[in-house]
Parts: sequence; structure tokens; C-alpha cells
Amino acid sequence: MTTTMKFQDLPEVVGLSSQDQMTGVVLCGTLAEIDKEDLLQNAGALSRETMRRVDAALAFTFGLSVGT
Repeated sequence: MTTTMKFQDLPEVVGLSSQDQMTGVVLCGTLAEIDKEDLLQNAGALSRETMRRVDAALAFTFGLSVGT
């Protein structure tokens, strides 16, 4: 996740809404594995609508079809 908004119009980028606990965008086209030990604190939760858009963006990234 990032607060850089320059990529917000790409299909693999999901902008966060006022219903989310943080601001910025989720970069679903930029995936990386991280160790559990590197997670220092809980950053919060995303709304159901934002998670639906994240699911769709991840499906786009991986070339999968998503049911609605």
C-alpha cells in the first residue's frame, strides 16, 4: 500500500475510500512476499467495498475472471 497517487487510474490500483482506516492506494500489480516478523503493527482494516475492488484488481493482475 502507498500514499503515492500517481498510479491511481491503472486497473491494478485501488484507491482507498473514506470508509477505510487509512489513506492512499493498494498497488495490486506490485506484489512481494514478506516475513511475518517484518509486520511491526496492524495498519487497520479496509471496507468490504474496497476489498471487493482489491479482489477485482488482483484478478486483473493474475489474469483471472471474477464473479460478481
